[in-house]
Amino acid sequence: MTSATMNPAAGGAAHGVRNSQSGRVGKSEDRGTIDFEQDVIVAEIRKNSRETFRVQVRSFKGNRFVDLRVYTLNGTGDFVPTGKGIAIKADAVGEILVGLRKAGAVLDTDFCGRAHDAS
Repeated sequence: MTSATMNPAAGGAAHGVRNSQSGRVGKSEDRGTIDFEQDVIVAEIRKNSRETFRVQVRSFKGNRFVDLRVYTLNGTGDFVPTGKGIAIKADAVGEILVGLRKAGAVLDTDFCGRAHDAS
């Protein structure tokens, strides 16, 4: 399998990194490094009972990127990718994280700068 193909049945990790080809944690115990030639699942966040968000570091044609995609359960119980997602080039990830943190801060307020009361 090449790093451009996806193995939807590989399972995922709520914490840590996982190699999407083997389903194993992507960190080599003897080297202590992550092999970015393989797709690496870095997080899965449950969306609902049939869907999950998957964050992966992937490579395609020599370019590394972060793929944030919705996966859904198929008829055999495996998670498969949907068309709902975004691929972010490695050089844009930092700026996008800044924007997401700002969006999180706005969500924590009532849009007038006051802290949101969760009760």
